[in-house]
Amino acid sequence: MANFLSTPVYKTQAKAADLGLEKLSRTQLFEVAASLFGYETNRILALRAGYLRETLARTDVGVFLDDYAAIRRAASLLHANDLPTTSARRYVEMMVDFIRQSIAAPVFMNEGLFLDEHLEPHIEPFFLEQLYENDEMLAAHAKVNVLCEFVECIETYPLSDIWKSRREWLVDCRVEILPKGKDGKSFGGGEYLLSQSQVAYAKLDRAIVSVHPRFAPAGAQAKRFHAGMGGEHIR
Repeated sequence: MANFLSTPVYKTQAKAADLGLEKLSRTQLFEVAASLFGYETNRILALRAGYLRETLARTDVGVFLDDYAAIRRAASLLHANDLPTTSARRYVEMMVDFIRQSIAAPVFMNEGLFLDEHLEPHIEPFFLEQLYENDEMLAAHAKVNVLCEFVECIETYPLSDIWKSRREWLVDCRVEILPKGKDGKSFGGGEYLLSQSQVAYAKLDRAIVSVHPRFAPAGAQAKRFHAGMGGEHIR
């Protein structure tokens, strides 16, 4: 068995008994836990148990747990036991809580929460640095008649599936870099820069990624805002 899951499985089984939930065996709960980490079976996960235990002890990685897959797995196992499937979600919620308590690595249930914590704080310093060190950014900046200095993120979205990615998980990041207005705050009604970078997070396992983003050199376009027309490209 995968030792790093033994305690969460034991605690989940004990709490389920206290709550009077339909019974899943310890072996079946290991299968549910394996689904959380993106593995089809615990037998496959167990082959990497030693590596996973060491990796999950690190604090420079983030762990994604696939609660959707785990709920489906729990429901199928309850059904196989001729039991109602209504407690499947509760089993997974308990398992997630006990896994959080048993590993050092932070746990994330969706991509947005991870990006809020491990991308958003890096966006402004990266693009401001690129503004003065990246030739494409310098050329675009030279086309506008203002000093652009306020970075505002437009959107971030994954370019690859976190569960299907192999060596790295890719995320797109798009920002506007705006000039200072008369009030000392960012001004979005004139000329500005539109910039983008692809960000990579190293994959350490199916559900585990580095928390350190690697930004590709940024691209940029000089823009001029027109009411009702959006940004006009400045050539």
